[in-house]
Amino acid sequence: MINGIGASGSGLIGGQTGLGQTARAGGAAAPGATPAEHGPATTIHRLAAEGAPIAQDRVAALRAAIRGGTYKADAGQIADKMIASDLGGVAS
Repeated sequence: MINGIGASGSGLIGGQTGLGQTARAGGAAAPGATPAEHGPATTIHRLAAEGAPIAQDRVAALRAAIRGGTYKADAGQIADKMIASDLGGVAS
């Protein structure tokens, strides 16, 4: 549910103050407010700090194929996956 949007609201969605901070008038964080130790914001920060999972063996194989001149990009397959991603489908 969306709350607090409009002239009388704080501009926040669902009453969330963002990153576990305590809100004041105008949506600013109260002095000394700290991020919550638990909850979605903490999970997001942890996942962002960890970075995306990378298949190092796949990266090494692709680099070797590019370096050796044997890598062949399949334009049709790339296009299919881009279209599927754009349409919200799961690329095969």
